[in-house]
Amino acid sequence: MRNLTQIKLQTSIKNKFLIAGAALALLCQPALAEERTIDISGNNTDKSYVTYGTAISIPAGDIVNVKMARYCYFSSTITGSGQLNIYGGGERCYLGADKKTWSNWTNFTGDIHIFPFSENSTSAGAYGVVLANGKSFSPENIDYSKMNTTMHNNRVTLYDGATMTCESSGAAGFRIGELRTEVGSMLQGYYKKSKAAYYLLGFLNTDATLAGTIAPCSYDDNTLLGIIKEGTGTYRITGNNNYLSGALRILDGKVLVMNNRSEAEANGLRGALGAKPNANDAIAYVFSKGVLGGTGSIGGSVDNYGTIEPGADGIGLLTLKNYAAEKDANLTVHPSSRLHFKIASASNYDKLMVAGAVQYSNSLEDFSTSDKMPYIDLTIEQTANIAIGTEFRVLTTNSKATADWHFDVRANKYTWVVEEREENGQIVFVVRLESYNDMEIADDPDEDDDADDPIYTMGAFYDDGISDTSDKNTLKYYAAKNNKNIGVALCTYKGLDSDRQEAARQFNLMVCENEMKFESLQPSKNSFSFGNADNLVSLAQQNNMDIRGHCLVWHSQVSSWVSSDGKKNDKGWTRDQALEIMKNHITKVMTHYKGKVREWDVVNECLDDDQTTVRTDPNSYDLRKQSVWQLAIGDDYIDSAFVYAHRADPDAILYLNDYGVELQGKAKSLAFYNLAVSLKEKGIPIHGVGLQCHFSVGELDGVKLNRTIKRFAEAGLKCIITELDMGIPSTSSANLEEQARLYRLITDIVLNNDNCPSMVIWGVKDNDSWRTSSNPLLYDSGMGKKPAWYGVRSALRHRTLSSTGINPESCNNITMDETIYDLLGRRVKKSSLRPGLYIQGGKKVVIK
Repeated sequence: MRNLTQIKLQTSIKNKFLIAGAALALLCQPALAEERTIDISGNNTDKSYVTYGTAISIPAGDIVNVKMARYCYFSSTITGSGQLNIYGGGERCYLGADKKTWSNWTNFTGDIHIFPFSENSTSAGAYGVVLANGKSFSPENIDYSKMNTTMHNNRVTLYDGATMTCESSGAAGFRIGELRTEVGSMLQGYYKKSKAAYYLLGFLNTDATLAGTIAPCSYDDNTLLGIIKEGTGTYRITGNNNYLSGALRILDGKVLVMNNRSEAEANGLRGALGAKPNANDAIAYVFSKGVLGGTGSIGGSVDNYGTIEPGADGIGLLTLKNYAAEKDANLTVHPSSRLHFKIASASNYDKLMVAGAVQYSNSLEDFSTSDKMPYIDLTIEQTANIAIGTEFRVLTTNSKATADWHFDVRANKYTWVVEEREENGQIVFVVRLESYNDMEIADDPDEDDDADDPIYTMGAFYDDGISDTSDKNTLKYYAAKNNKNIGVALCTYKGLDSDRQEAARQFNLMVCENEMKFESLQPSKNSFSFGNADNLVSLAQQNNMDIRGHCLVWHSQVSSWVSSDGKKNDKGWTRDQALEIMKNHITKVMTHYKGKVREWDVVNECLDDDQTTVRTDPNSYDLRKQSVWQLAIGDDYIDSAFVYAHRADPDAILYLNDYGVELQGKAKSLAFYNLAVSLKEKGIPIHGVGLQCHFSVGELDGVKLNRTIKRFAEAGLKCIITELDMGIPSTSSANLEEQARLYRLITDIVLNNDNCPSMVIWGVKDNDSWRTSSNPLLYDSGMGKKPAWYGVRSALRHRTLSSTGINPESCNNITMDETIYDLLGRRVKKSSLRPGLYIQGGKKVVIK
């Protein structure tokens, strides 16, 4: 018989093992999904917004429901990969801390479902979400635009009855990883009228369908709503009364137009995309990596740099026709653009019908030109049994604009020819099988490019045998040797006097960062305050620095008596009154600084960021509409400003200055060129243009910057760099080295162009920069010279030495048989020699 104590102990141990085993089994099982609800609902008003900002974690498998009030701000930081269900309780359910600050969902990769929550308020105008302001965005320059990226890692579904709209202080951009919309949903832009909004869809490279309505507020022509398709996936648009007033842009992947064409025709509907009021303005742009296809209808014109491919999952007809209005829907083709047709049999093949003109433009998507032709590309299916001589009417159009172009033809097999014929008042493009032999397609030669020039590919510094520690020469010493200005922006309200003294020692050109702007010089009407600007001018004069003025006319930093924000004419100025204000300011300021300030930025930042107009009119430009000067005076305020400036100081050099215009191939760059040339051709006294050059590492294309400067030279205009800085994400050694390389590269470009006499750095040290978090300048916060400083000097010094044609000598190799003189004729002792150019025995000597 066992001992009772022993039995109890064994039982206890056994039970413990059983309990532990059960616990371990539970731990090994997947955690049960949890569903939580955050209820911030309520039928409130715009006087009592509800706010919620508590951080939320949604693990995989979990679901969080957020029930929103009619007026609320939902700003929680969200992490995890679970599911987020948002119930929009009214028309002002913001995804952000306020109307300008969006939520941080960077580390949230779960799906988002947006539902209408009409039970919250039966009287609301809409039920859904409002995306917070997407900052300053241009659809023609998305790489450098600011955009709302709250949902760029998410798959988002907008359900029947739900609306997605946005807040905007100007043109806004919103990147969404994937967006699906149900029938009955509404994808809208700015929730009121007049401002532009663009949705960037496809970041996750997935497929999706947009079945809901896509349209701006009240279908307003002037409220731009655009979709930009990015990523490799395919999007289907099935709605039949959409209006993409800001156009569809297909940058990558495919968009299939899959609305019901018969229904659109029968009911006079807009179709999948709608149409612009002017038939010459495109409703869709297909770029080189993009494909536009489908079997539905497009009501407006299409501009094709890439591929148009009728059909979807099989053979089909794609139609460009405006069923809602008696207007043409045109097709513009560009060099090497492609129309792709599949042929399954003699009677079953893709077709494209254009109820307008098919026209050719020799402009490429970067606005360069080419004499290459567009082409028809045929894919013959393996089962197709086609006889020699069989014809296929692949493209029908009302007309062909101009006769000096044609379609080439390519195919995956056999030899084909393409002909154009006039039939029943239309132009028909017919492809015909000529031979069963395969066609020979010549390879396109590579375009000439100077990107392999050493100045673009080399590192941060020239290996010229001179030690940076032994070279005590300043930036302006070498700049002067090359007849260039190396400039700096100074200010009186930040930094130390010692900082400004160091800047005066290194630079030979000074511009006031803010002290010469309107609000600084004329804070109240006809009362001028020159003190701070005069102090900087005196500093420059004492150090033999040239002076440039910035700026006379700008929509920003104007005095409050002129406009509350510079964007509105809310003081009600008439044209004559505004002209008099502008004339008086220019005249008083330039008269005060006559003989002191060499050059002026007369008009600053006058162009709109979105210059899509140049794609249909390559000589055009759009001025910024949100400017008190433009609103009160009209577009010719720029002409008047230059005329007034020239009258005030006929000897001053007058510039037009802007940002985002630096790189040839961008729409705004072309528009800037068009504006400057048009002013010059009208006889307006403009002498040059300024490229601001606010870059960050990764944004600069030296080849395109160089081409921009050269293009202005060909137009007889100076082109200078006025506000250069180069942001970096951190001060790692690699980033500092790359920053130095890019500064060196820009300096070389300036040195290579005679019409570019100046390069101005926008500030002295990093912590005083307007972009302080990106450390963009030549000096660090302690006024230490960064690698970028040495990169600039390396370029200036290298050009100085190269221009002599003399190999540099080490100081140790110099004999004192004959006296050495500097270039000012002063005798120099050997112990005082520094790297540079000297004269000995009547000959030039370069010391390294």
